[in-house]
Amino acid sequence: MTSGMMLVGNPRVPANSLPELIAFAKKYPEKLNMGVAGATGQLAGDALWKQLQIKLNNVPYKGSAPTEFALLSGEVDLSLLTPLTSLAHLNAGKLKAFGITSTQRCPLLPNVVPLAELGVPGYDYQFWTGVFAPAKTPDRVVRTINKAIVEGLQVAEVKDRINQLGFVTVGSSPEEFAEFVRNEVAKYRKVIAESGIQQL
Repeated sequence: MTSGMMLVGNPRVPANSLPELIAFAKKYPEKLNMGVAGATGQLAGDALWKQLQIKLNNVPYKGSAPTEFALLSGEVDLSLLTPLTSLAHLNAGKLKAFGITSTQRCPLLPNVVPLAELGVPGYDYQFWTGVFAPAKTPDRVVRTINKAIVEGLQVAEVKDRINQLGFVTVGSSPEEFAEFVRNEVAKYRKVIAESGIQQL
């Protein structure tokens, strides 16, 4: 399962689109504050700001709930929140969306465009869930488990529930998932090195 993060802002942010947000941030460097709930959000945000060549201030919070409250109250200007968390606030006009960090749209918010389509080519940062086994697990066991998981993900009720939570089903093979994990590790390692992050 995978899910992008919504780049959302408090209504007071003087921008209603990604180009407007970029223009404002370039005109007023480090004026905007970014609420950060965890490592994935910080790394995805840092990668985005580097690619857009803008500077924001990261404000760390202990979890998504405090970050959400800070954004709604105007304590911070922007954050990366899950689609499910963002949905009600966007519908109520309490937040505005600038894009989603995944290359695919979210079933919950299909009108929110991927940032990769908004002038940030190649940008793709997502939450993802996978099943791991000890390194010496026999191949036949791994493939039996994988087959059961993939079949389970194809059940209509399961897929519907996953979509309701804002996730997209994948159901890859062991080889595909291993390659995906290797690429993710390399991608995040590069972001960490370029951001100068020493501790998360």
